[in-house]
Amino acid sequence: AVQEISAPETHVLNSTVFPVHLEPNQLASVTITNDMKEGLSVLKVDTTGGPLEGAVFRITKPDGEVIGEYVSDKNGLFYVGMLSDGVYRVEEIQAPTYHLIPEDPDDYIKYIEIKTGTSQKQHQLVFTNVKKPSIEIKKVDANDPTKLLLGATFRISRRGGPETCDITTDRDGIARLDGLEPNEVYICSEIVSPS
Repeated sequence: AVQEISAPETHVLNSTVFPVHLEPNQLASVTITNDMKEGLSVLKVDTTGGPLEGAVFRITKPDGEVIGEYVSDKNGLFYVGMLSDGVYRVEEIQAPTYHLIPEDPDDYIKYIEIKTGTSQKQHQLVFTNVKKPSIEIKKVDANDPTKLLLGATFRISRRGGPETCDITTDRDGIARLDGLEPNEVYICSEIVSPS
């Protein structure tokens, strides 16, 4: 027999016990359905539609009372149940690592009206982030540009800033640094020549 012991956060557990008859060399298939819970689910994605973990959102009532702050999980989701009727404000207050909150407030602040007792049990909002800029350096031989060079180390620093980061080329001659701040000037210096 098969019995569901844990349901997705957005759905009601189906505690039915499903009998299963197993035959040699046969695949036994069981389909288990779950009813949606009433509430609000928020999906956080990148520009390709892939889920983003770690975005922080604040939900407030129309009177400004904060319902809570929520973090997107590995599937890019969080769920809030048991909301009363009203218009709620959902604001992204912190982007996931290496991503940016959009510049346009319409893209990081959204409003949704919840009406209980209707056929629409669950409401969903989708928020999208773009990646922060990256730097990629390709190191090649001066006399033979098809020869990729391993082991060159570069120091990257933001102009006027004390922080530095060292990156080293891999076997493909590539060194990459992600998560840089937009609209900044970075200085790149080779500090170790290839091996």
